Amino acid sequence: MLDFGLTTEDFLRQHFDRRPMLRRAALRSQGFSWRDLDELLHHIEPTEAGFQLFRNGLVPQSQYTHDSTTMGLQRRRLHKRRFWALLHSGASVVLNRLEHQSGAMQRLCSEVARFCSLPTSGNAYLSIGGDGSFGRHWDTHDVFAVQLIGFKRWRVFEPTQVLPLAEQTSQRSPLPCPAQPVMDVMLQAGDLLYLPRGWWHEVLPGDQPSFHFSIGSYAPTVQDYIVWASQQLLPGYAGARRSLLPGSSLEDVAASLQALQSQATKPEWLARFHAERGERENRCTDFDTELFLARDAASLLNASARIALIAGVQTTGDRLELLGNGSKLRIDGIARAIVMLLSNRSSCSLQELGEQLPQVPTGALHSVLLELATHELISIERS
Repeated sequence: MLDFGLTTEDFLRQHFDRRPMLRRAALRSQGFSWRDLDELLHHIEPTEAGFQLFRNGLVPQSQYTHDSTTMGLQRRRLHKRRFWALLHSGASVVLNRLEHQSGAMQRLCSEVARFCSLPTSGNAYLSIGGDGSFGRHWDTHDVFAVQLIGFKRWRVFEPTQVLPLAEQTSQRSPLPCPAQPVMDVMLQAGDLLYLPRGWWHEVLPGDQPSFHFSIGSYAPTVQDYIVWASQQLLPGYAGARRSLLPGSSLEDVAASLQALQSQATKPEWLARFHAERGERENRCTDFDTELFLARDAASLLNASARIALIAGVQTTGDRLELLGNGSKLRIDGIARAIVMLLSNRSSCSLQELGEQLPQVPTGALHSVLLELATHELISIERS
């Protein structure tokens, strides 16, 4: 769906944690339409957590929703006249965690997750005019903003807090946003903008309706790793379990830190940390009921079907394991060959995969792909 314009390795070296990246016309698939948005607004129940309006702060839902009862079932619905009026007056709609409501948004999140090998989630923003939702601020996670309908102006400023942690928000910053932006761009439909955490920005709607999807990616920090390593190691070290009273000697503290350092700086401990995180990570694929309920599912796979690896990969010696959705699956043979090919690209067609693995019979290739897909370790997107 997305053409990032560079490899993951180049992105991590040139932009990740370092500087913004603008990619024009990054969205390769058919664009998101007003009709698609209408479907979302019809089906999404405007709950407090998932559906918000902002205009000089959070707008109470009582101003644009009402409770209705149909056949004894109560449901909150949008009061359309009030809703449209608030948007025309400059309010912005925020749809939180929209990947849980929309297959298209879930696919965009998965695409970014595959590209940067990090968990993702996304919020969408609908507006027409006004001053934007949040003014000048920074985010404590990295952002991949995809403009889907219309256009929005993004003004980006140098960070005053480099790589902030979750609690280090711009609202608590002792330093104001710099006066002059380092980037002032108009995102058109299909454009992608990456911002590392900590970069100040403001998003300004134009005088036409606009809809964009902001995908957050969440990388573990060095602090996260040290906390995890402490929890793994120190409970088994007697010195770390000693009571620490006012005036106590710091010898046990120093010894505990030394013991922690001696283990946490070993590569195998870092690999274990990433493996545990990868195993817990939820990785979702689209439903394809026709394919997976067919008696001869392989017959429904055509040469243009897109195959992508969505699982985490752990290599230990000559052992290769796929991680995700609470499971760890060791693979070899045909599955291993497929994963090694997919791990070097965002996706490929079934035809390309077959050409790269000419020694694998077509039936066996299809069978293994379907098995991996049922575990949600790869995705199969049919045209």
